[in-house]
Amino acid sequence: MKGHDCHVLMETLLHIATGVPPDDVLEPLIEISQIFKNLCSTTMREDMLQEMRQNIIIILCKLEMIFPPGFFHVIEHLPVYLAEDAQLGGPIQYQ
Repeated sequence: MKGHDCHVLMETLLHIATGVPPDDVLEPLIEISQIFKNLCSTTMREDMLQEMRQNIIIILCKLEMIFPPGFFHVIEHLPVYLAEDAQLGGPIQYQ
């Protein structure tokens, strides 16, 4: 898959494609989808980026408790740095 395909998958289709999992599985998937949607919006607020930087670590910890360790490689931990990157460089589409 290309980068844009992965982005669409993570932003909108991931929580739909999983069917109706239990709430403890569905909640982190929706939260990470919301993070990606906020990162790709055309306007960002400084306080929203700070909140995303704090929440993404907790969301990834929840996902690591759900999915097997083999699922998590280096690329799955990339969202930790995306909010900081957006804070330094502005919205993603303008970089």
